[in-house]
Formats: sequence, structure tokens, C-alpha cells
Amino acid sequence: MKNLHNLLDRIPVINYHKIETNHDIGITTRTPQQFAEDLHFLYENDYHTLTFNNLLSSETIPDKSVIITFDDAYKSFYTSAYPMLKHYDFSAVVYVPLNYLGRRNDWDVQYFGKKYEHISKEELLEIHKGGMEIGSHTLSHRMLTVLDKNEAEKEIAGSKTSLQALLNDDVISISYPFGRFNNTILELSEKAGYAFGVGLLSPVNSAEKYQTLSIKRFNIYRIDSGKTFRKKVEKEDAQLLLLRDRLIQMGGRATNLHQLLKNRGK
Repeated sequence: MKNLHNLLDRIPVINYHKIETNHDIGITTRTPQQFAEDLHFLYENDYHTLTFNNLLSSETIPDKSVIITFDDAYKSFYTSAYPMLKHYDFSAVVYVPLNYLGRRNDWDVQYFGKKYEHISKEELLEIHKGGMEIGSHTLSHRMLTVLDKNEAEKEIAGSKTSLQALLNDDVISISYPFGRFNNTILELSEKAGYAFGVGLLSPVNSAEKYQTLSIKRFNIYRIDSGKTFRKKVEKEDAQLLLLRDRLIQMGGRATNLHQLLKNRGK
């Protein structure tokens, strides 16, 4: 069996959220033009896109490979990103907060009350049939590290079971909401049967056996230039860019606080 940890050390994993013309207050939105330029760079530089299933099933992995992921499964993935990926015959891994299929992102805090729609069940089945890999983003996009163990397990294992029943396919990876996880979350993800887990803010001393469940990604932000995108894909200045992404990710604390207060009142 191939050494997955060594493979993932050399394969960049990049992450998007919304592909929208209109920006929100945050910086996780990438415009369709920016996204088209990102894909064109990958195509012109002979990159191959992989999914996590490819890592398990393929005998050989091309030297110039990248894993493209999308958190939150927004409607804009279906309307904007999916057609562009298909144009280049590229694949991606789309992470779904299952309870929000066809609904707006009420789990999020947006200034001025602006909300965004997630893809529908029918659209999810279509992109899956079209070659996109589907992963879990839990049931309700709650920050797992502040939940008690039973609640966290429901979010982690319940989303996997329900997604697999919907897709009639295995779900082998999970994206931890807000990029946050700890050793308890890794333990629960392994118990649920995930082979891979992706995030941003990792524990300092995760166990050796959890390395494929604690994969670090580079978020691609609205403010990222073509040069910064190239650096993330080529893992140039990787530690500095990961630190930068961690600092930016701290901007999600308003949503974290909102969720804590909302669920405390239940």
C-alpha cells in the first residue's frame, strides 16, 4: 500500500468557499474570473486534479497533482465552479453541511443579514454523478471542538451515514467546520470510518495514526493574487502562508460566538 502521508506531504490541497461576482464582507469569496484564472494556471502548468478516492485507488500518482476542495457546498459551486471544472475535465471534493441542503447559510454570521444558498439535494446528486467527490462537512456546521463528545459524534458519524445513504456511495473524508479540530475530534472521525480529514487549525501533538485525518489546506481568498495562488499550489513559503491563513481564519470567531450563544439557549 502506498504511503499516504508521504504523498500528502507533496500534494497541495487548496480550498474554496464561494465563487461569486458580488463579494460579502468576508474574504472567502473568489470571483468567477479569479477562479477561471486559477484553473487556467493549473491547466497551462500540466497539473492533474485528484480526489481522496484517487489516492486510495490509483496505482500511480502524477508528480504535478493538486486536490481542489470546496467547503459548504454553496449554490455558486453548482452555477459557477462546476461548469468551469468540467470544461478542464478537473475534479474537486465538495464538503456538504447536510442539514442545509437547499437552505440558506443560517449557521453563519454575515453583516447586514446577507445569506447565501447551499446546493439542493438534486444538484448534489448531479455533481456527484458528474465526477465530483462528496465529503462531509458535518450535519449542521457547528464548531466541533466546543461540543460535548456525544454531540460531536452525532455531527461526525451522523453526517457520514446519511450522506452515504443519499449518494449510494462511500464518504471517505471530512472537512472540520472552521478548520478546527483536536485529538478527540480525530478519534471520533477515525471511529466513524473516515480515511481523510482536512482543516486548518491543528493540534500541536496529533498522534501519528491521525496524520491523514489532520491534513492542512491552503484557503484561496479573494485577496490572493495570482502569485500567491502559485505559491500555495507549489508549496512555496508554505509555513508562512499557513500562518497567514490561520490569522485570517480567526475572523470566523463572530460565527463561533453566535453559535455558542444560540445553542446555549436550547
